[in-house]
Amino acid sequence: MLFQICIIDLMIEKGIQHTLSGFSLEIKELVEQGEWDALNEVLTQRQKVLSSFFSQLPKNPQIEELVGIIKNLQNEDADFLQTVQRQKAAIEKEYLSLKQGRKSIAAYQE
Repeated sequence: MLFQICIIDLMIEKGIQHTLSGFSLEIKELVEQGEWDALNEVLTQRQKVLSSFFSQLPKNPQIEELVGIIKNLQNEDADFLQTVQRQKAAIEKEYLSLKQGRKSIAAYQE
């Protein structure tokens, strides 16, 4: 029975590992491309997958402790994401302001 549980755990782990690897590649590409809206969607999807995965694990004190640690990491990721979104919005606002300023200067110089 213990052997079966280990095999099931390994299968679950490999499945989630593959899924998370896919998310990681996509996240990396989106960050490199500066696709912040798409990044937000992918991070939200990853969060849902992780939450679902950990909610399905068998109850075990060690596993529950690990789940707690990882949920804390997820919460921290969510906080980081909000910070990045605020920074992105501020940069977009600044960019638009500079762009409008340049247009105004160009119009004035004509």
